[in-house]
Formats: sequence, structure tokens, C-alpha cells
Amino acid sequence: MTYAFQNFKYSDFCCKCCGKNLIDSGIIHRLQVLRDILCVPIIVTSGYRCERHNRAVGGATDSMHVRGLAVDWTCSKIEEAAKLCENWSGGFHYYPGRKFIHTDIGRKRRWVTWII
Repeated sequence: MTYAFQNFKYSDFCCKCCGKNLIDSGIIHRLQVLRDILCVPIIVTSGYRCERHNRAVGGATDSMHVRGLAVDWTCSKIEEAAKLCENWSGGFHYYPGRKFIHTDIGRKRRWVTWII
């Protein structure tokens, strides 16, 4: 399968343990728009996850990754990217200590990562 997005490949969104990919093209489109604005590569660290992989990484039981609606990613302009995503219409969280962003195309929500 190929995508009509110039900066992403099918393999970018495959499950790390089984290679399956049920990612929704809507989330890829949003990442492509962000990439076009930022003018730097976006590196997908987690796209679609099968149930087994999601459990192994401690993902939420109702994870949007399992439904193919979420992506964790990073880039060289991560702080600028986080500012751009503050008004994201779906789920958004920036993990500053780990330098990655979670975005999904579910309902709008934000959450806090407590650093102790």
C-alpha cells in the first residue's frame, strides 16, 4: 500500500511487533500539514499498535493507537511543534522530558504528565 503523502511511508505507521498497519489516512494528512509548516522531518515513534503491542508498552486499554487514530512523533523543532498543536482538535499531549508528542483524531482532550 502507498500513501499520497510525500513525506511519509506506509512502514512509518506499522505496528512494531507484528507489522500490521490500520492507520487512518486522516492522521497522516494532519502530520503532513504539520511537517509542511515546520519544514523539518517528522519521525513517527509509534503509529498503529496491535492489542498485544499496546499492552506491552503500557498503552491505555482504549488507546487510539489500537484504532489507528493516533501517532506519537518527534522532530527537531519539538517545542515549536507543541505550540502549533495546542489547538489540535483531537487528543494532544507533549511529553517534554521524553521529547515527543502524541496526537490523535479522537475527541478534543489534553492530559498532564506529572514529573517527580
